[in-house]
Amino acid sequence: MGSVYGQTSSKKKPPQDPYQAARDQLGKERRQELFSFAAASVLELGLPERLALLHCTDTAARLQYVAAAVQPFLADLVARVSLQQAMVKQ
Repeated sequence: MGSVYGQTSSKKKPPQDPYQAARDQLGKERRQELFSFAAASVLELGLPERLALLHCTDTAARLQYVAAAVQPFLADLVARVSLQQAMVKQ
């Protein structure tokens, strides 16, 4: 016979690992941190800039620094591509 609370004869699921959510969050933060260091490592930085990035504990700030440092290179690439396209059209 049924119950308003569900079937009484159904087996209960085992409790989920209470630390899994914490592990998932820490793993995500660790991946972001490692990515920010990898992104910074492709830049040609001097020793003071590298040390500043190593001492920086904020992943978002490190990525913002990398994004700002890449802007001149991106502008140069855009100029080169547009020049190359102009030469091909002639």
